[in-house]
Amino acid sequence: MSDPFAAVVPTVAEPWLLLEQPQVRALAFAIGSVSLVLEWPNPQAAASEPAIELPSDVFWQRQLQRYWPRLLQLDANPRPLQHALNLRPNLRLGHYFEDLLAFWLGDEGWHEFMLIGHGIQRMDGKRTLGELDFLLENLDTGQIEHWEVCVKFYLGEGQLNAADWVGLQRQDTLGRKL
Repeated sequence: MSDPFAAVVPTVAEPWLLLEQPQVRALAFAIGSVSLVLEWPNPQAAASEPAIELPSDVFWQRQLQRYWPRLLQLDANPRPLQHALNLRPNLRLGHYFEDLLAFWLGDEGWHEFMLIGHGIQRMDGKRTLGELDFLLENLDTGQIEHWEVCVKFYLGEGQLNAADWVGLQRQDTLGRKL
């Protein structure tokens, strides 16, 4: 059965480069670029580490395919995207990437998700324990999904457990982030 949302995405390695508007190109890249991490390192990690499911490139290519007509609309009129991005102007790459995904996830009817919440802080009294990037309902499965996005540099060392992936500061590890 064909996807009713599907449009023909140009068959080039980086179709987002065909779009005129820089923010629309960035949105298309955020949705459709190939994953840098194909599987979670060290599948024999300690049981105390949370299970991580990484979406496949096929998943992201399907999302780009479904969203391509909307990307073309936004390329012709980028104001809705620009308005959304201007609500929280930030030069940090991770925040920009997260805001692009928040726009896409909030753009209902183009994917199988309903955005329940974005940037939900977990508190212990007045102390912030962490933040959930995205809480979604998968409309195909009925399940609630928690998505975390991270655009950050980590260097894998040692046994490649989450604690062995170190950021720019030694105490900043992927294990602590998780």
